[in-house]
Amino acid sequence: MIKLSRLLFLFTVLIAPQAFAQAQDIEPAFVPEDFEFSYSPEYCDFTAAFPEQPMETHHCETPDDPSTCFNLLTYTHTFGLSSSVRIELVCNPVTPEMYDHFTAENMQATVRAMTKDSVVEELNVTNRDTDHFRQTTLVASGRQGLDETIYIAQLWIAENSIMSVEAEMMGEQTTEADHLFANILRNIGHLIDIKGEEYAEKKISAWEAKKDTALQDIQKQQQKDAENAPKN
Repeated sequence: MIKLSRLLFLFTVLIAPQAFAQAQDIEPAFVPEDFEFSYSPEYCDFTAAFPEQPMETHHCETPDDPSTCFNLLTYTHTFGLSSSVRIELVCNPVTPEMYDHFTAENMQATVRAMTKDSVVEELNVTNRDTDHFRQTTLVASGRQGLDETIYIAQLWIAENSIMSVEAEMMGEQTTEADHLFANILRNIGHLIDIKGEEYAEKKISAWEAKKDTALQDIQKQQQKDAENAPKN
């Protein structure tokens, strides 16, 4: 069984980081880190960072259908033979219609659909709605073979993009694995929260100035990728 202390730690530093920071009258055992390898495509209102370079691969769910193509970012770190951390992330452009579609209820349904083959028990689901983005986070337990896992799914949406995150921690509980898992997820978020308002405004404005032409280029590339995708 997953230890309650592990779940409380993850909830405190991931779901309620501001409350955690305010409650620390002594030096905390968990110290957030800023990672070097950042990821934020030009159209993406969000950003992520990792301690090592993640792997990026291109996928098309349906051959010959460019609308199903996306770039998948994957990061995996193994601690000996006992535990591992795995993160998968996708950020894609959105239309205004897609943005309007993803209400809190639809976002919860989406994260549950994302996790239906991986989750044994749903433990917590939260929604966040700000002036700049909407976010849903699902925390669950799962199983890989004989090992219990902690599974977190996030869906973020803003006016220009939608980002999905699937994060899984497997195997024996270790401080190193817990802290890496928490630190990676704390380095994923909206540009305003991670990089600051000035940086976010410059990046988003630069994208919006070229958005129409750039989206056409992306669609052309998706069409080309779909045509070249392996056929089943």
